[in-house]
Amino acid sequence: MEETTLKQPQSMDELMYFSRRTVMDGRVVAWVFKPQCPECGDDRLEKPTNPKTGKKKTRSSKFVCETCGYEEKKKKTEERATVNIHYICPHCEHEGDTTTKYDRRTYLGKKAFVFKCDECWQEIPITKRVKRLDRLKTKKNPKPPKE
Repeated sequence: MEETTLKQPQSMDELMYFSRRTVMDGRVVAWVFKPQCPECGDDRLEKPTNPKTGKKKTRSSKFVCETCGYEEKKKKTEERATVNIHYICPHCEHEGDTTTKYDRRTYLGKKAFVFKCDECWQEIPITKRVKRLDRLKTKKNPKPPKE
């Protein structure tokens, strides 16, 4: 499951999101790189650091460049981000790579990144605990997206 055509992260410091999940009989690995600073282009945007403790402010509503001090709202940063996904489809066992927007939508009552398998076009969610996921209904003949 490790061979992928997508750019792999060298360390967790480069990422703003990482998840490795088992979805029914399939597996999903998803990661999102921290965006580059649009001002200086040298550094990546990160959550600001608390000067007293030296830890990142995880609930902050902005991202900051450590080099030049550029600030950007969290929502704007997340609109630019893309989720890189390497998966084994739980429906057809196809192994593939895809990317999707960094946009969570409601799936079986939980927030999730949802993408479609390249082979069978079934939806696959990346979500935290969903108890009803094993009863996931698959469509008989889903249509491929119009190009």
